[in-house]
Amino acid sequence: MQPSHRWPLPARSLDLLGVRCKFLSRIERNRCGGRLSGLTGNYYNTADLTGAVAMSRLDGPVDFDWGAGSPGTGVNADYFSVRWTGHVLVPTTGWYTFQTQSDDGVRLWVNGQQVISNWTLHGPTDDNSAPVYLKAGARYPIEMNMYEAGGERSLACAGSGR
Repeated sequence: MQPSHRWPLPARSLDLLGVRCKFLSRIERNRCGGRLSGLTGNYYNTADLTGAVAMSRLDGPVDFDWGAGSPGTGVNADYFSVRWTGHVLVPTTGWYTFQTQSDDGVRLWVNGQQVISNWTLHGPTDDNSAPVYLKAGARYPIEMNMYEAGGERSLACAGSGR
């Protein structure tokens, strides 16, 4: 089954074939009282998501290519990790597939179910989840972890569905 559309994860509200889909942080609100789109990213100066949070921010699309640089002020250029948390709202009820492209490790959970696990040292690698059934209008918790252990660093995540 080929997906009928594709959307970056997480992202601002996107208009896909006339349908809205949103990725929501847990606590951020805009001036109108609605939720801001994106996921909350907690960045650590360790490769295993331990220690003090070095930086926290609301990230829009998870589509980063940091090259040889740091992801932000106070975060190591090498040997760091990130945990993104929030929620996903899908535009229509159906089966959704998630894809990551990572350099190095990545893990992804949707609604408490781990759908991608490639927590290994590797160069740019694509990983795809098995289809996940999601209902339109329901808020599903989402968590993505990544670590960088040297060399180039990048991460992108997308979802597609029918």
